[in-house]
Amino acid sequence: MALFSSKIVASGDDGYMSGPGFDTTSVFIEVGVIAGDDNNAFLRYQNVSIPQGATITNATLTFTARATNSSALPSFRIFLNDVDNAVAPTSMAQYVALVRTSAFVNSVLSPWTVDMTYVSSDVSTVIQEVIDRPGWSSGNALMVLVTDESATDNGQSRSFYSFNNSMATSVGIDITYSSGSASLPGNRAKRALVGVGT
Repeated sequence: MALFSSKIVASGDDGYMSGPGFDTTSVFIEVGVIAGDDNNAFLRYQNVSIPQGATITNATLTFTARATNSSALPSFRIFLNDVDNAVAPTSMAQYVALVRTSAFVNSVLSPWTVDMTYVSSDVSTVIQEVIDRPGWSSGNALMVLVTDESATDNGQSRSFYSFNNSMATSVGIDITYSSGSASLPGNRAKRALVGVGT
């Protein structure tokens, strides 16, 4: 087994959409419903040194809470951008046009306390779908899409630090994988489990 770990390493590689607004400069990112607007986020990880067709055994995201919030936001829904080498969007139109993986994970949320860290559910099935792409290559970029699919009322949200606060408190990713077997034709279709919930 091997472990790939990373943080966001550049401004513009994380951000969020709030209603018609698009923000990559804030020191925080929000997901959920705030002032009547849905908020969704992206997180891009550069130089992901995982070979094509590797078996992903575990993968998690680690968020550092920017604010205390115990509102009843049941979960984040986590996808990946389904491309070989992800490029960060620079506008709302580019974000809306991003192709999502078929696989996703509903990551259940607990109450958050400011400056504490919180680990997502296992998102290995989602990572696997991109790593199995024929055009994926070690060193390419992965982009995680964190969406609000469950909030129904204002204030059902979570706020976490972005790269612009500091790289240390940006969202981390940890992926455990094995590269012992090559990817065979059809593996991607077999592995892409649609709507995986935890």
